[in-house]
Amino acid sequence: MIIAIRMSGLTGTRAVQEATLDTLMLRKKYNCVLLTTADLPRIASVREMLTFGEVDDATLKMILAKRALMLEKKKPLMNVDDIIKGLNAGKTLKQLGVRPYLRLHPPIGGFKVSTRLPYPQGVLGNNKDIEKLVKRML
Repeated sequence: MIIAIRMSGLTGTRAVQEATLDTLMLRKKYNCVLLTTADLPRIASVREMLTFGEVDDATLKMILAKRALMLEKKKPLMNVDDIIKGLNAGKTLKQLGVRPYLRLHPPIGGFKVSTRLPYPQGVLGNNKDIEKLVKRML
């Protein structure tokens, strides 16, 4: 499972980039979505505006337990393990009755590196340390 987090705000984005982010449901700063590897070509045009990377099931369980809400009731999830099994089976969050995007906080302790540079110097693009960043943003 791949997690993508929008790091830039609304100003200074081109219409094509904003449309791509809108289709990915990344409409606001610090929103995140769960994607599959089939969605990687869609984020190629907006990789300078977001950070993304692979996430394991333990981190995914922590994210869903803390931040995911049901579609209709807007209440926290009760059966996180069933949601993760459904995601691994190929279903989307919306098909499982969960809001398809998650809202995160800015990271506790701030960003350790620049938010304007790609991964080795900053946080943007394909980030190998995405799990540490997500845990600080919960």
